[in-house]
Amino acid sequence: MKACRIVVLNYNGERFLRECLPSVIEACRKATHPSSLTVLDNRSSDRSLEVLRRDFSSVNVWISPENRV
Repeated sequence: MKACRIVVLNYNGERFLRECLPSVIEACRKATHPSSLTVLDNRSSDRSLEVLRRDFSSVNVWISPENRV
């Protein structure tokens, strides 16, 4: 059985993380294949990382070495 990783790109999306991540986490939990969720943060300057650490500690977080917008 193949595994699935969902990667969510984030840049200053604190509000969207709170709004959308719960349903993505639930979808991963209910998936019939092994699934994981990673948020790739593009050097946010808002409180995104704080929200991820505090409210979504089960989510893998990668921080981009630089913002390439």
